[in-house]
Amino acid sequence: MRYLLPCSCGQKLPIHASQAGERVRCTCGADLEVPTMREIASLEQERAGPVASRPAARWGIRQRVLLAGAVLTLAGVLLGAVRYYLRPVQMEVADYPPWMALNLWVVLQQGVDRPPHPLEIAFERRVRIYHQWMGVAAALVVLGLLTTASSLVVDRVVAGRSRPGGGR
Repeated sequence: MRYLLPCSCGQKLPIHASQAGERVRCTCGADLEVPTMREIASLEQERAGPVASRPAARWGIRQRVLLAGAVLTLAGVLLGAVRYYLRPVQMEVADYPPWMALNLWVVLQQGVDRPPHPLEIAFERRVRIYHQWMGVAAALVVLGLLTTASSLVVDRVVAGRSRPGGGR
């Protein structure tokens, strides 16, 4: 909101409340002191004239591509973080409960060339799935970064095609 500060020449200078206590110069050359905040409130307010309409901010193709790249990158990072947190972890033998330690001893007595134990097969499967999901997460991050980087050139390519006489 702007207020009108009267000058001795008859003109009224538009001022903001944030200018309280400052000095302003009128077009006639006179230096005027802007009053305090309380005194500014008693001044005449500037009438709102026709507001120059600013064109509404529109999202161009660059912003859309940039947003898509950011979303893909974020999705990849979040997927990788969640999968890393939920990764399969093999227990240390010292942490095994007694029944598991005994089971391991029985399995190991069968020798090295024994068929894999069902728990080993299940763990290997979980590790394989973990690696697949981490690959998907890495691919999303790379795709997102490439999409984000392509937003730097997408406007130039589109502008080149839409120019008369430019492009194809």
